[in-house]
Formats: sequence, structure tokens, C-alpha cells
Amino acid sequence: MKKILFYTFLICFVRAYSQKQASNWYFGDFAGINFDTNTGTVTALTDGQLRTDEGCTSISDDDGNLLFYTDGITVYNIDTAGNHQVMDNGDFLFGNPSSTQSAIIIPKPDNPNIYYIFTQGTTFTSQQDFGFRYSEVDMSLNGGLGAVTRMKNERLLYKASEKLGAVLKDCESGNIYVVTLAASDAQTNPNAVDNNNTTFYVYEVSNTGVNLSGSYNTGRTINERRGYLKISPDGTKLVAANIRDGLLLYDFDVTDGSIAFNQQININSTGLNGATFPYGIEFSSNSQVLYVSTYNDFSGNGDNNPSNHRSALLQYDVSLNNPADLNASQTNVEIKQGYRSALQLGPDSKIYKTESSTYNNGLPNLSTIELPNIVGTDCTYLPNTVSLNGRNGRQGLPPFIASYFSEKIDITSGAAESNNLSLCAGDTFTLIAESIPGATYTWTLDGNPLPTPTPPNELFLNTGGNYTVFIEIPSNDCESKEGQAIVTFYDVPVANTALKLDACSDDLTTDFDLTVRDADILGTQDPSIYEVHYFESQLDAENNENEIMGLFTNTLNPTPIFARIHNKNNPNCYDTT
Repeated sequence: MKKILFYTFLICFVRAYSQKQASNWYFGDFAGINFDTNTGTVTALTDGQLRTDEGCTSISDDDGNLLFYTDGITVYNIDTAGNHQVMDNGDFLFGNPSSTQSAIIIPKPDNPNIYYIFTQGTTFTSQQDFGFRYSEVDMSLNGGLGAVTRMKNERLLYKASEKLGAVLKDCESGNIYVVTLAASDAQTNPNAVDNNNTTFYVYEVSNTGVNLSGSYNTGRTINERRGYLKISPDGTKLVAANIRDGLLLYDFDVTDGSIAFNQQININSTGLNGATFPYGIEFSSNSQVLYVSTYNDFSGNGDNNPSNHRSALLQYDVSLNNPADLNASQTNVEIKQGYRSALQLGPDSKIYKTESSTYNNGLPNLSTIELPNIVGTDCTYLPNTVSLNGRNGRQGLPPFIASYFSEKIDITSGAAESNNLSLCAGDTFTLIAESIPGATYTWTLDGNPLPTPTPPNELFLNTGGNYTVFIEIPSNDCESKEGQAIVTFYDVPVANTALKLDACSDDLTTDFDLTVRDADILGTQDPSIYEVHYFESQLDAENNENEIMGLFTNTLNPTPIFARIHNKNNPNCYDTT
């Protein structure tokens, strides 16, 4: 079926920071995944050197090429032959793989070679807790492979919780806020502890380095060090998951980095089988929906027995201002036997979830929330969708600057969270970007520039590929707009005429197996690509609804049956007979 399709799309895009910097993740027991933003595919990586219980982080360049990654102690880079090795001076950082968020990597504004690794220790293990610190990486050193400079393990706080997060301040400066949670005396008291947390510390990373921006009261004492901290992609919200001290929502102000208590989100325990303690958290790309992984926090004798662990995945609508309404919006997306999980938003706007059976035993798949902007079970949670190719995930996924994952407006037919657009052979398609007077539009196909169309904000296409448009706004060197559509055309099948089905009967009704005519309708077409379905009306066949399932019992003699053959990869590409 041929259709003329029109879609409008745009995205606020910060030129200095792109989603491709989050293209490569390393985590768990030597596990990793790669996001190909040109094709929308996610593939397992088996070359990683990390073996970490929880904390990890990684960074790639603007083209999606891996630069380096770490568990908070050892930094690994990649040489020209693709080998992963310890970066020069890249060992003995003061993080801890058992810290929930042991590290995060922040690029230094206005200097493409300098990165800061913020590390977070913990006293929850036998290893010494060195507190909250940062180290500098210079990628211009060691022949472009990078090195940790003499600015290594610089102390910011004597002790802190296992939490950290980061968000863009503004695109004019390109400065980044880094946030952690600690005691009120953590700056000055060498004997400070990491389980008496009353203060958020906000550091601003600028072209002059790392400086304290401000400190803000949490509104209560948080004795729990474990659990994730996340900032929403739009920079307006902050959530702290504190396993034994609850789930706390805050308002965040990117203009000055200030944080103000909003409310505690109360987890409704009904039906959760004890899985009420929050650990992993993540916002959707539109910053309106919050996802929380909870578990029953079983420990002690028998904690290596998977049957003792329960976990759940919950959803909340944080666009609701009334606390009672927000709490009531809890949707139980998944409840199962299993251990706690990390949650992380990906460059494709899906949320990825680790799987473990116990603390020490990870599992070889990631699960995904396919449409996380949608409130309710239509968010489409799919378990075990990403194979780690024999490696195991654990309870950690790498954190990134939240602004990398700002919402993209849907440009596909009915798939609001995907850039993938499936069309049928013979279709035509017009991409329409926002019309801005005086703006410059740059269109590309598979990374190659295209001639500027007329009008410049509309592009007609009839072939597949990765299409992007970049809009430069006049008199605005900071904000720009970008859109993407990964277009695939699928062949339209031909429905061959099928022979009638006859039967001898002593009444007017007989049961018929319609599938005996599949081969006639398919003809020489590949059954692994195309499939046949049967309906009682032409309209049902066109709309692909009210399909005849199992044997068909006729009530008229003769009875017309309508067959639909469609492409398995895109059911909109079909024919009927």
C-alpha cells in the first residue's frame, strides 16, 4: 500500500555534547554494549576489562568512538589495534566497584582533550573509603591514548554517599553541574561518615576547573548510603533512591544549581512480595515519567540463594504536582524473583535494566523499557531483550550527563520513542522540520551532505537510510535543533489467488483448516519473510483485525474468505486476495 507521509520533528540540541558520547557502555562481569546511532542497533561488546559489582562509567568521542572507561579504580583506554589496556597513570583511583555510582566522566568545557573522572568510595566493604574525589585525564598525552595527569585523586569531600549525577548548566557556557550527597561536615571533617547524609553538594565544572557551586539541605537525615541518584534530562528534577530511607524527589534549578525538597514518593507495597526498597532509578527522555527498581534487601544466611530475592520495576508520573496523585500513579511494571537492578536511559531513548539472581551472580541479558515516555503498562517493558553474548550484567550501568538524553520528538508512525521509520517499497515520504526565518538547514543521508531542498526545511525521500537535519538559528550560537529518521523500506508481497476449499457434509457447517492454502497464496515468496492471515471480510483483512484463529466453521454455503499476506518486518506492507 502506498502512502504519502508527513512528519514534523525537532529537538533542542547542545552542540558541545551529543548522545554519541554515550555510545559505548562497559559494566558487570566483562560485559558491554554499543549503540550505533546511525542504524539504531544495540550490540554486545565482549572486549571489556571491567569486573565490577556495581559502579562503572565510560565516555566516547563526538563520533561514538570509545575513549576510556573505569570502575572507579582502574581506567582502561583502547589503542589503534583495538586492544584495551590500563591508561598511563590510570590505576589506583579512589573509587570503589561496590559503590552504587563509583564514578562519572565529565568533559572540561572549551577543551576537547581534558576530562574529569569523579570517584565515589564506600565504607560498605573492607576497602578504605577515600570519599568524593576527582582526577584529570588528558587525551592529548601518550600518543592520543590519554593519561591521568598529576591532578589525581583530588579530594572534594572526606566522605559521601554512593550517589552522584550530572547535568548541563547552560549551552552558552557549556558548564556541567556534578551532584553528590554527604554529611554537612564532609568538606572539613576527616572523621565524617557516609551514613549521616543531610546535604547535597553541587560542583560546577567550567573551563577553569572544578569548583563548589553550593550546598543544599536534603530536608531530612538520610542514613542509607546505597542507591542511585539521577537528574532529569531537562534539569528540573532530582531523585535519590535510598534503600532503607525511601525514595525522595527534589526540584533542581539549572540556573544556579540549587536543590529544594519536593516530596517523598511512597511505595505502595501491595503485591510486591516485599520488594519495597528502591535502588535503581531513571527518568524518561521527556523528564515526566520516573522508573524505579526495588527489591526486598534480603541479606545474611542464604543470600546466595536466588529464591530468597524479590524485585520489582515501578513507574511514577512525576508530571503530577499533587503528592497524593503522584503516589497514586504507581504502576507495577514487573514483579518477579530476582535481585536488584540498575536503570539507565540510552541514546535511543529506551531505558535499559540489568538482571541478577543474587548480589554475586549476574545474568547474561539486559531488559528494556521500549516506550518510557508513556504512562502505564503501554510503556512496553520487554525482559531479556539484549543478549550480552555470554557476559553477565550485575547491578551497575554507567551514568552520564543527563542532558545527553533530552527528548526527541517522534518522527515515526506509531512508535513515539524510536527514530526508526519503516516504510513500504513505493512509498514516498516528506520530512518537515520547523520553519525558522533565516535559519540554515543542513541535511545528511548516512552522514553525507545532501543538496539543500526547496523549501529548505522539507526533504522528500523515497530511499532508505539515516537522515538527519541540523538547524542553525541566526544570532544564536548556542541553541540549535536537530532531527533524525532511520528509514527502512520493505518489499510489498503479492497475494496469489487461492483455490476454493470443498468438503462433503450432511449439513451446512464444516470445520476447515484454512492454512492448507498458505502455500498457494505465498507462491514462490519466502515464508520466513512473509506470512498469511485469514479474515471473513475485506475490511478486516485491510485493517488486520478480527483474524480467524484455528479452524474455521462456515455458516454460509459457499463462504468467501479473505487472505492477507504481509511482510513480517512491517505488516503495513501487505496485499489481499
